[in-house]
Amino acid sequence: MPAPPLRPGRTCPADCRCGRHPEGVSTRYMARHMKVRRTRGLASGHLCVRCIEDGISKQAQDWALVHGETGMDPWADYVPLCRSCHKKYDLRGVVRSDVYRENIAAARRGKHHSAETRAKISRSLQGNTNRGKR
Repeated sequence: MPAPPLRPGRTCPADCRCGRHPEGVSTRYMARHMKVRRTRGLASGHLCVRCIEDGISKQAQDWALVHGETGMDPWADYVPLCRSCHKKYDLRGVVRSDVYRENIAAARRGKHHSAETRAKISRSLQGNTNRGKR
């Protein structure tokens, strides 16, 4: 049985094994993200900083820790990103193994995109997207 929720304002110690946290995520990491939310509010109250650079006005969904920062300063170490930009930012430079790619391909077998989705994928691969023209 999982542990009961913590009272507001309480955090678990760094070596906690209570089961309240997503697998593989340290309580220290979670506590820092909670501090950002308390200090700066929800990321959804901000626009995605990467999309803004591209001239697109898109709602952020996540607070992303700037790579190389400690996460101790909620104003300087975190930026609001939409989910798509956050994934791209975190996976930048990550090389996927052949086994990983085969597993993804196996999961996709038998599933087909609509004609509209295939056209969007084709345009994006050609660098001819209509991003920002909504």
